[in-house]
Amino acid sequence: MAKYKEQLQAMGFGYDDVTSVAYRKINDIAFIVRVNTASKEYNVTAACRPAKDGMIDHLRTALHQFASQRQNMLKTAFFEGKQIHICYQISSDITSGVNDSVNFIMYCVNQFECVSCCSICGKFDAVDVYSVESNVSALCTGCYGTLQNNIAKNILADSSTKTNYPMGILGAILGGLVGAVVWILFSLMGYIGYIAGFISGFGGIIGFKWLGKKMSTGGIVISIIISFVFLFLAMYLAVGIDLYNQFEAEGLIEMYGLTFKDVLDFIPNAIQLDSKYAGTVVYNNIFGVITFIFSVVLCAVGLRSEGKVKNRSMKLT
Repeated sequence: MAKYKEQLQAMGFGYDDVTSVAYRKINDIAFIVRVNTASKEYNVTAACRPAKDGMIDHLRTALHQFASQRQNMLKTAFFEGKQIHICYQISSDITSGVNDSVNFIMYCVNQFECVSCCSICGKFDAVDVYSVESNVSALCTGCYGTLQNNIAKNILADSSTKTNYPMGILGAILGGLVGAVVWILFSLMGYIGYIAGFISGFGGIIGFKWLGKKMSTGGIVISIIISFVFLFLAMYLAVGIDLYNQFEAEGLIEMYGLTFKDVLDFIPNAIQLDSKYAGTVVYNNIFGVITFIFSVVLCAVGLRSEGKVKNRSMKLT
């Protein structure tokens, strides 16, 4: 994303690092550019519409022709009543596509008498680009004020909501249990637990937030500990099941009258006595542990990012 940020800033766009959205006003028309590397596209949006209803069909025809002429690089171009949208396929350099879109939209502004309008209410009015929570939009002062009032209510509601640790711990336990069951099932089917590791990592944190109503730093730590305990138990049980099946196939279970608990107690000895078996155990579990750690970090970062944009309200232009 860094290279796209640099390209957009070189074209005179401002850039909001929290939402990763570029913005600019040209002759009172607010432009917003969003780059989506996952879907391999970038969108140029302009908050404007024709002042006369009779021009709308002409605008849509022009957008259709514009898209037809650029089939190899353009995904779509349309007018939805309050904004013009142009979506390009992403490439290493988006400068030409963004400039092409901006120039065409400004042509439409002049040709079809398009004027600035609010992207929410659609009223012809002076607009600015605002970042409200996780959304960047071109808004009139009235709509922005309404959104600010809603945020103020959310802040009051959020401040009165306390983390319910007993229920959060229960949620983390349920999430960790789900991850443990998935891990054991994957092991029985002979799969290495990549996905099980993800589920174990996310399960505890999501479970805590679900039943605890509000996530906190302490809640994250508690969730991770609970998830790891269940992950360890699942790995141990999965190894025990595998070892029990091996002993049963060799007739040792019936010969010595071993129980599943006996096999579980023997696991440390089996790992210590047989280096090859120990290597197999490590190989079958290390990838799941890695994905568990990755999912925990990803979830913690996501919660931190969520905290940055929650109740966030600011003018960008």
